[in-house]
Amino acid sequence: MKKLFTTLCVICLSSVGAFAQVGWIGNHSTSTTTAPGGSSFNVTLKLEVWKDTVTNPAGQGAGITCNVHWSGGVVVGGSWPTPTTVPATYSGDNPNNDIYEATVTVTTNGYYEFTANCTSDSVLKWAGDFGTGNYGFTISGLPISLASFTGTATENAATLNWVTVSELNSDHFDVEHSANGSAWKKVGTVQAAGNSIDLRNYSYTVEGLQVGKHSFRLKSVDKNGDARYTASVQLNVEVPGQYVLYPAYPNPFNPATTITFAVASRQAVKAEVFNALGQKVRTLFSGTLEANVPHSAQFDASGLQSGMYIVRVTGANFKATQNVTLLK
Repeated sequence: MKKLFTTLCVICLSSVGAFAQVGWIGNHSTSTTTAPGGSSFNVTLKLEVWKDTVTNPAGQGAGITCNVHWSGGVVVGGSWPTPTTVPATYSGDNPNNDIYEATVTVTTNGYYEFTANCTSDSVLKWAGDFGTGNYGFTISGLPISLASFTGTATENAATLNWVTVSELNSDHFDVEHSANGSAWKKVGTVQAAGNSIDLRNYSYTVEGLQVGKHSFRLKSVDKNGDARYTASVQLNVEVPGQYVLYPAYPNPFNPATTITFAVASRQAVKAEVFNALGQKVRTLFSGTLEANVPHSAQFDASGLQSGMYIVRVTGANFKATQNVTLLK
């Protein structure tokens, strides 16, 4: 998919006494690359500091601290929304002046403005602060310009909401879920607008979630089949009452099954297994559980006879049971 990146007015110098000036490097002041996942652009801004060669020889990083300030949602010549500040780091000399670089990541199409300021240390005896003035760049070509991606968790479900500012040739969104933040699985699909320059609101609810932390992300797919991922949203599903005891899996089983449970508040918990005569045959867990953190215990019935067994989970203020069947 074609992307367009334009920089506006890239050279401006601001002198400080007889010692230093700072400005953006000619045609090399900005560059853009597609960020990992393709849902954003990384924009690298390069800053040049002119030095007095006697006071500041090459290779010393000029002894200055430089920061880049930038903002999106800007009307040319208008005021900025709340800007973001990122540090610029020394990257080399040109040939004797110092080069500083800062990278900003943009996720929506539109116009952005940036400026920079540098502060010297006391050894250099330069003026305390000098800057570049404001310049701008325009990003277009992101097929999905995403304004927000948020979510809320309920008893056993998560509702995801996202808003696009514009869409170009978009086909659909795949909603992906991960219980550990690394292994992802598609859990739903939402049709996209196709082509739009208006705000579009989307929503999707994922049900049947267990207690614990869950991560979600969007995979936006255009009509050419190209796909890009958003950053992930993490939600925490909490215990709806005092405890939760999930059905054992598998059940019936041979020779082992897994029991998962969680509590609403930190407390001592025991998980035990009894046979049909009421005799305890296994202790699966005995210890302290943290609130809203699921614990899984394996019931290994090797050496036991086929039949029904009772799993009992006991906490400070509850007692829960369920039946499991061993079939050999």
